[in-house]
Amino acid sequence: MHIIDSNLPIVAKLPDILKALQLSQQVVLQAEPGAGKSTQVPLSLLKADWLGQQKIIMLEPRRLSAQSIARYLAKLLNEPIGQTIGYHIRNDKKSSAQTKLEIVTEGILTRRIQSDPELKDVALIIFDEFHERSLQADLSLALSLEIQAALREDLKLLIMSATLDAQQIQTFLPQAHSVFCEGRQYPVDIEYLQSYANPHQNFSHKALNALMPTLSKAFHQTQQDILVFLPGQREILNAIAQAKELSLTPQPLLLPLYAGLSAQDQDLATRPGQNSQRKIIFATNIAETSLTLPNIGCVIDSGLARQQTYDPSSGMSRLQTQTISQAASQQRCGRAGRLGPGKCYRLWTQAENNQRAPHETVEILRADLSQLCLEVALWGETDIYQLNWLTPPPNSHVAKAKALLIELGLMTPQGTLPAIGQQTLQMGFEPRVAKMMSFAQQSNIEEWVVLACDLAAILSEQDFLKNLSERPSVDVLERLSLLHDYVHARQHHQPFSATQVHLNRLKQVEQLGQQWQKRLGVKRANTFNTAELAEWTAALLAIAYPDRIAKRRPGLEGNYLLSNGKAASISNEDRLGQAAWLIAAEIDGQRQGGRIFLACEISPSHLESLYQSQITRSTRYEYDAQKNTLLGITRQQFKGLVLAEQPSQEFDASAFLMCLKQALRQTQLSLLNWTPASEHWLKRAQWLHSVQETFPDFSMAALLESMDDWLMPYCTNFKSLNDLKKLNLLALLQNRLDYSQQQTLDKDAPAHYQTPSGQTVAIHYELHRSPFVSVKLQELFGQVHSPILGGCQGQALTFELLSPAMRPLQVTADLHHFWQNSYIEIAKEMRGRYPKHRWPEQPLLEKPGHSHKKRFLNT
Repeated sequence: MHIIDSNLPIVAKLPDILKALQLSQQVVLQAEPGAGKSTQVPLSLLKADWLGQQKIIMLEPRRLSAQSIARYLAKLLNEPIGQTIGYHIRNDKKSSAQTKLEIVTEGILTRRIQSDPELKDVALIIFDEFHERSLQADLSLALSLEIQAALREDLKLLIMSATLDAQQIQTFLPQAHSVFCEGRQYPVDIEYLQSYANPHQNFSHKALNALMPTLSKAFHQTQQDILVFLPGQREILNAIAQAKELSLTPQPLLLPLYAGLSAQDQDLATRPGQNSQRKIIFATNIAETSLTLPNIGCVIDSGLARQQTYDPSSGMSRLQTQTISQAASQQRCGRAGRLGPGKCYRLWTQAENNQRAPHETVEILRADLSQLCLEVALWGETDIYQLNWLTPPPNSHVAKAKALLIELGLMTPQGTLPAIGQQTLQMGFEPRVAKMMSFAQQSNIEEWVVLACDLAAILSEQDFLKNLSERPSVDVLERLSLLHDYVHARQHHQPFSATQVHLNRLKQVEQLGQQWQKRLGVKRANTFNTAELAEWTAALLAIAYPDRIAKRRPGLEGNYLLSNGKAASISNEDRLGQAAWLIAAEIDGQRQGGRIFLACEISPSHLESLYQSQITRSTRYEYDAQKNTLLGITRQQFKGLVLAEQPSQEFDASAFLMCLKQALRQTQLSLLNWTPASEHWLKRAQWLHSVQETFPDFSMAALLESMDDWLMPYCTNFKSLNDLKKLNLLALLQNRLDYSQQQTLDKDAPAHYQTPSGQTVAIHYELHRSPFVSVKLQELFGQVHSPILGGCQGQALTFELLSPAMRPLQVTADLHHFWQNSYIEIAKEMRGRYPKHRWPEQPLLEKPGHSHKKRFLNT
């Protein structure tokens, strides 16, 4: 059988590639779509002299691509998979001692490098479809460059891509040889939407609403198979259901293609059709590159993709449907031009296309970096930035990741790995799963380890519960029960009802859990009873997700506050939304409030037993305005969540004093023993400060600000608000003044005014008005002028002059003017109303005193 397809453009470049690899340890191959690089290049390199007894590892970003390419190349060699050509992906390995080309996915290559840094049996690493720039691909390249520089000068690296940023790579690897190959691409006619049926919808709804009319149009205008790009499984299944209603004739095969499908279902989409029946393949971005999809002549592109985005402010990732870049849409479009001239329908307008980003945001800039930081630490590097990164990771993401690893106990504050971090990572676990596994192993209870493996598999794979008439519960116990029922049915050769599950996903979960159980040396025994399952599951998840312990908000069913300070919610229909406490294992981390997708109930007492050293106990005091008392409350907290609180009779002196101070601030000092004398004195001092800036400030703001100086030292032994009444407040206020200031207050803001008759009258002081006294008019006979208060820049004392019946006759601050003018008219009127009282013609010559004539004569 012929190995080389001479019609592929890459064939003419194979000698250049071989020569470049002989001359340089680093080669960059930019081959346009359709060139045949993923198949022909690795096959041709199997004959290279420098390969010797070593092998080639080719890195593929997706499992389906790795399997598909390996099977295709093995078929070209007329060999079973696992001989010359092999592959290794999660839960599936087909390779042997004879394997010369092993196609692996990214996590597999990282584990290989960490376990064997010299890569003794490897001559070449090929990074295929490098433009996808996954996190693990960037890490593998950085580690490979370290190996080249320090351990293996002979190790060769070949970076291949169709839409690579050649300038960026050339700057990053200045010594690398570059090879360019044109693709086998026929012209593709691109048709955009002219307008939307409902322009007010978001971009996702607008595109998906245009899908069925476009599909019907494309089916009748084209003759070959159609490839439809959609963001995810839900949209694919909905689109297939809608397409069945179109009644297309002749009836086509409607096939899904996404990562969670079984190998048999994937083969239906990737192998040639039979009996000339047309195919319409509904795929995620898994079909953008590498996969061979025969007879595709038309592409319908929604322009959407599902993408995980990490938010360092919340420490969580959210799965978002986003518009793809211009480069990705061009990659999708090229699928229609592999066999001949093709057609591409884009479900967005041309104006919108011009506004799209040129390239996708690389994963290292938008991902949770906890796994990456752990891998770098295992490599022996405490500073992640010492590695040679094509795109350096963001500082904020690195800081958040390290904080989580330190909290989980998988990394020291110095950036090194303790034994637990090394052991668990070497087994290939994600950090949280690693912590959970370690905790289970330390329990020395085999059933715990088995359960941890099951939980880890559920957390690592796609959810196998179907979304039927209602949204499936977020309860992880429901999934564990189904998994255990499936295992039991399989072991006893009994039927298993799969109406509520994606059976292929469930099989993946069971296989992964079994693989980890075997690796950890444990074996599944009897099934768990309900109480054990709930208690142990809660413990394992709480250990793995200490930052996602969740407490329900009072009165808000399904709304929770997480221990990391963020909010999250569950559907109102979910029974778990009534739980007081949860562990949220899977959550869509929106900034305003995440959505919980996987959780388990836990009790506060269980949480306290798990995190005893992190439970804080404190007593705080609060002022109860209604009861006018200070209440002591003892509170138990885990991080920011209150586990329990109860009234406390124990008074901590310093805490009580602080609360007392807050109560005084809250009540504006009204809790103090304000007597008429202290209030009058305070008003005098406040008024004098308003006319003399040099006099001390006795405003409420100033008193509150200086409480620590004049008030709080006298409250140190207090235990209740009643103790405040013991204070001599007037003395405390007066103590704020020195002797000279007290003399100034008595002179410039005297407490009393003495009338010409010798009567003492209290002076009233208020801010923003002159001081005043209320006195009978006859008491002021002989007083020519109003006294001046407040010093030379002060104000005249205001007099409220009263009638014999103590009613106001006149208010004046100018007595001289009053006697000369107003008094004359007032006296005329008063002589008729009060004939027995004194109303002399010349009041300034009259002796002051009583107003009644008889009483005056008797004095």
